[in-house]
Amino acid sequence: MGPLQKTVIEGQSYVLVPEEEYEDLLDTLAAHRTMARVEAGEETWPAELV
Repeated sequence: MGPLQKTVIEGQSYVLVPEEEYEDLLDTLAAHRTMARVEAGEETWPAELV
C-alpha cells in the first residue's frame, strides 16, 4: 500500500484509498470471514456447485 492521503469533509476526517486497494481489502475481509466459518466447522461450498 502506498502513502495514505487524508481529507476533511464537513469536519469529518477521511482516508483516501485507491479503488484497487479498497477492492483488495474487501476481498481479504471476505476470505477471513469464510475461513472463520470453516474453522468453526461450517461446511462451505462454492455457488457453482450448489
